[in-house]
Parts: sequence; C-alpha cells; structure tokens
Amino acid sequence: MTKKLPAHFNSIAVHGGLVQAGATRAASPPLERAASWSPETMAELDDLFEGTADGFYYGRDRSPTPALLERALSALEDGRFTVAYATGMAAIAGVLSIAGQGKRVLATPDLYGKTYHLIQAWLPESGAEIRFVSGQNQQAISHHLKTWQPDLMVVETLSNPLVKVCDLGWLVEQAKAAECKLMVDNTFASPYLSRPSSLGADYTVESLTKYINGHGDVMGGTVTVLDAVDYRALFQQRSTFGATLDPQAAWLTLRGLRTLGLRMERQCANAAALASYLAAHVAVQQVYYPGLESDPGHATAQKLFAKCGYGGMLAFELTEPSRQRVWQVMDKLQMALRAPTLGDITTMVSYPAQASHRALSAEQRAAVGISAGLIRVSVGIEAIEDIIADFEQALQ
Repeated sequence: MTKKLPAHFNSIAVHGGLVQAGATRAASPPLERAASWSPETMAELDDLFEGTADGFYYGRDRSPTPALLERALSALEDGRFTVAYATGMAAIAGVLSIAGQGKRVLATPDLYGKTYHLIQAWLPESGAEIRFVSGQNQQAISHHLKTWQPDLMVVETLSNPLVKVCDLGWLVEQAKAAECKLMVDNTFASPYLSRPSSLGADYTVESLTKYINGHGDVMGGTVTVLDAVDYRALFQQRSTFGATLDPQAAWLTLRGLRTLGLRMERQCANAAALASYLAAHVAVQQVYYPGLESDPGHATAQKLFAKCGYGGMLAFELTEPSRQRVWQVMDKLQMALRAPTLGDITTMVSYPAQASHRALSAEQRAAVGISAGLIRVSVGIEAIEDIIADFEQALQ
C-alpha cells in the first residue's frame, strides 16, 4: 500500500524520502550506487527504455536514490514531476535547452550572473531572441507579453544578489494569458518560503547546493514541472547531456532536506535581525532585505511569504563604496566565511562583483545595481549575538 504524505511542510520534508516500496522498511532513505539494473525479461526492459514502465535500467537515466529525492521535492514544491540534475546551472540549462533555444525569451536582468550570461551569450547562438525587463515593472512586462509574445519568461523569486521580490501570482496569471512558459529560479527562497508550482509556474528551479541540502557538501539542482510533456523533454535532455545527479549527492540532500524547515526558520530570524542592525550602522549606506519596511519589495514579500519569514539572504552597500574597503571588511570577519555560495548553516559573505557576477562587464553590473561597495550575506544558524558581533568588529 502506498503511504499517504502528511499535510504540513516540515512533516513532508521529514517523511517525503521515506515513501517507497520494498520490504526493508528503512527508517532513513537508502543509498543505492548501482550503475545498471537487469530486468527479468526483454519485454520489461523495452518498456523501461520506452518510458511506459516505472523502474530502473541505467543510472544515467534514472536510479533509486535520486528518484526518492525527486519524489520528495515534487511533494514539497506542489508539483507533479521533478528532474534532478548534477548542478543548479545544469538544471537551468536544461530548461533553456527545451524551452528557450530558437525562441523568444523575456528575462529579468537581475539574475544570477551565470544565468544572465547563459541567456545573453549562449541562447542567441541558437537563434533565440532575448529581451530583458525589470521583474518589478509590471507595465513593461504586460507590454512585452502582449506585443512581443515571448515563448519563455525567466525570473527569480528573490533576485541574486539584491533580493528583489517578484509578484509570482501576478506573473503566472500574465504568462498564462499570453501562452508564455514561466521559469522561476526559487533558490534564494527555497520551497520553505515559496512554491511557484503551486501558483502555476511551468518550471520551478532549485539549486540543491544551497538551502535544500544546507550543509555545503553537495552539488545539485532540480526542475519541478506540472506537465508530463515538459517532464519527458527534461528527462531526455538530462540523459542526452549526461547531467544526472549522483546517488551519493541525492542521499546527502535527502538527509539535509529533512531539516530544511527548522534551518530556514532560524536563518530567516537571524537575517531579519542582522538586516535591522546593519540598516542602523553608520558604515552602511543601504541594506537590501525584503523584511525591512523600507525595502521597495516589502509589501509584495508580505503577500508572498510573510508567514514564514523573508529569507536568509541580504546584501548591503558600504558608505565607502570601493573594492579596497569591501575587502578590508570581509578580511576582518572572523566567524563568517568568505565563500562564493549560500544557504549553508554557516554565515557566508561574498563579493558579487568578484564572484557571482564576475562574468558581467562593469557596465552590465552597474545596469543591474551591483556596485563596487556591495556585499552579499547568506545568514547562518549561529547565535545572532555572535553574528552581529562579528560584523560589528569588521565594520569598525
């Protein structure tokens, strides 16, 4: 008998990877590292190749432990199908491959730097036409959807690195009316804060490397979809490009997933406290965090996910906006780690101009608001008193 999933987020996160067939009744998700499986008959193998039977035959296409993770993520995201990839960028490239090549693509400019570069530099080689428009400019989005009629729109729930908020409900409505597919990179929010699939987004992308795993020892990404045709296209694309998630990474991610809600609750609370502290600091010119009432996206963020918090990511601008000053502050931090990633249980800082958006020219960075004085912070689960004390001594 198939076990029914519980109704609440934390319960689904804990039990999602345990809903499985088999006689062992393991109390934790099993790790299976086989590269291939031998069906009993050639007819059964043929059905597996055709995709008309549920099972396993070759690890590049599908294997048990990643399949458990895909099932768990589908439940958490309120989607029908999930395809797990070797990295978050492989997941994004997968969507762009099936929905963007040779098509018209409308994207927000304030994307993760590698995503921006992929859309701006790689997609046009396939004959795709690209236009960028602010995710907060609803008038411009409506105009482009009606007059230009794009095939795909690409947005982030919370943008990297300025944590700008998109009104996902409105975007889904507009995209559906224009018959335009919508891809949402939900990495900064995680399914704890936002589930774009539940609103009708066609593709919800997560970087497993970040909050979902949460412990800095995994690379991976997922795409959750609502449509079986989209799922099959992504499945075939992943197999063809060999971008399949390794079973060990899937197993570690399943372990991290079980505490996602607890970790995010603490990280949201810590980020809100740190943002308030930095906003009052004389060495800080501006703080970007949607939990602050002064933030332009605060009202939208309240509507989308205020019941859970406003996320664990923030960015701030120094009053002395120079690379020399940024490096001085970051080098003085004693507990926060200097690392080009996010979503771990430890507090981490990065310099977007040097790391996430390094591939952009100075002019492109300026156009999306990334200055020489900007620091991005991924707030961890440490005691907030220690986090604030660390930034206090570094900013002196």
